[in-house]
Amino acid sequence: MPQLNTHPTFRSNCQKIHFPNPTIPTPPKGSEVFVGNLPPDIHEDEIIPLFSQCGAIYKLRLMMDFDDCTRGFAFICYHTPEAAAAAVLLLHNHAVKPGVFICVHLSRDKRRLFVGNVPRNASAENIERRLCRVFDGVVRVMVFEEVANPGLNRGYAFVEFQSYVLAAIARKRMAMGGECVWGKRMVADWAFPEPVVHPVILMQIRTLYFGNIPVKCTERHFRRFLWTVLDRYHVERVYRRENYAFVHFKDRDLAHKTLQKLRSESLIIFSRQITVEWARPVSYSRKTRRNEIRGDFCMQN
Repeated sequence: MPQLNTHPTFRSNCQKIHFPNPTIPTPPKGSEVFVGNLPPDIHEDEIIPLFSQCGAIYKLRLMMDFDDCTRGFAFICYHTPEAAAAAVLLLHNHAVKPGVFICVHLSRDKRRLFVGNVPRNASAENIERRLCRVFDGVVRVMVFEEVANPGLNRGYAFVEFQSYVLAAIARKRMAMGGECVWGKRMVADWAFPEPVVHPVILMQIRTLYFGNIPVKCTERHFRRFLWTVLDRYHVERVYRRENYAFVHFKDRDLAHKTLQKLRSESLIIFSRQITVEWARPVSYSRKTRRNEIRGDFCMQN
C-alpha cells in the first residue's frame, strides 16, 4: 500500500524534507536512490505515493529553488537496499507526466572518511573509542593489519558516520588541523567510493563478502565461527584470504535471508567487528565510477 504523507514536510537549505520517523536507526548503505529529470511543478505529494510502492520511505529530500519550484532532482532513502534496488528496476524511465521520464539510480553513500596518521600499534577498538570521543555519529571504524606483522595496522583507518553531514563536519575539523589524537594531528579525506552494482546484477548474486577479519584468524577458526551464525548446509564453499572471505550459498534466497539475519547481529572474531555485505562481481572495479551517474553532488541533511 502506498505510504501516505501523514507527516509534515519541512524546508531546510533549499530542500523539502520528508522524514517520517527520525528515531529509526540509519538504514544500511545502498538504501538511497537518486531521482533525476523531475519536472519543476512536481512536489512531494506526488513523489511519495509513487516511490512508496517499492517500500517504506525513510527520508525524502527534494531540491527546491527560491520560487518553490523543483530543481529537477531528489534523494529518496528507503529502510533497506532491497527497496532501493526495486525502485531502480520499477521506476527508472517512468513517465511522471506526458513525455517526462524520470531517471532513478542508486545514490553513492558518501559518509565514509579515510583517516591517516594513525599510530601503527593502535588496535581497532582503541581507535574507535578515541574517535567516538572526538566526533559525533561514528558508526564503524575499519583498520587493516599488516599481513607480515599482524600486531601493527597500516597507519590509516576508514571511519563510517551516520550521515554525510556528520562525516563532512569531521573532515572539515581535521582539515583545519584542529583535532589532535594520540598527540598527532589527524588528516582525513573522503574514502574512495565503492562501485555501485546495478540492481539487475545484484539480484543474481548469491555470495556474501565478510570483511575486517583479523589476519591471525585461520581458515579453521573462521569456519568454526561461520557455523555458529549460519547454517552450514546452505553453503557451497568458503574462500578465505588475508583479512576477508567470500561465502558462496546454494541459491540467492538463502544468501539474502542470511544477510538479513547477520545485519541484526554483532559479529565478533578475536575482538574484531566483522562486516558482511553482498559480494561485488569482478567486473565491477572502481573504474566503472567514471561511467555512472553521480548522486552525491548535493549537500545532504
